[in-house]
Amino acid sequence: MTETITAPYSPKVFESLEDLLPATAKFKDLKGPEWLDEVGKGLLEKHAMTRTFGYQLLHRHFDLNDDEMLVEVNNVSTPWPKEAASDSPRSKISGRSWKLVAKENSDSKKSAFMPYEFAYNSVCTKDDNTTDLTAPINLNDGNHKAFLDEFPASICNAGLDHIIALTAIPEIDHRGGLEITQGRANILLLPGQFYSADAENGVEATWYFPAGVPVNYWCSIKCLPGSGPSGHSGTSDHQPGGD
Repeated sequence: MTETITAPYSPKVFESLEDLLPATAKFKDLKGPEWLDEVGKGLLEKHAMTRTFGYQLLHRHFDLNDDEMLVEVNNVSTPWPKEAASDSPRSKISGRSWKLVAKENSDSKKSAFMPYEFAYNSVCTKDDNTTDLTAPINLNDGNHKAFLDEFPASICNAGLDHIIALTAIPEIDHRGGLEITQGRANILLLPGQFYSADAENGVEATWYFPAGVPVNYWCSIKCLPGSGPSGHSGTSDHQPGGD
């Protein structure tokens, strides 16, 4: 029997995430960029997971209520009531990003993966003449066991377990992107939808290595007043690489 390695979603864990700017500062102080280059990339390659997972900076841009979860549909993430997430029999809400948490009801020091961001996955039939391009990842099915066994110790030893999360690689063109926040909606703009100069006012927040070369998704830090937990507004001197 395959061991369950996921933990139930908790809005309180989402609410514990820091705003983008302090999260970025801690990421740099703890040498997160070095871990990505020297360890994280190689770990994905070692287990042939470069087309499955990437890494994400743990942060949030707005608050969620106790009965809400953040769900992405067509590159837009908004709060959904938890009970509404499973109303449609032809849809499935599945975890998209996972944070390491202490495993409940266990005397061991093992960690569990708690989903804190979700994706809406259409469940299509052949009669629909459509294709499901966002098949969910099941961390409990044993298909990724070797990688998931090694990943927790790697980031915990680096002190990055509250800084870096695991995220599913998206079914989109891997050329980077820019995430902006409007009210309580995170919107991922893809190449061609923003100028490269816009990315200069953002910081790297997600990293994929599909061909051995990092693909970065930037997160805008020019938020509307009050749209982040601290209502932050600011700029960054980071100069992103790539298009």
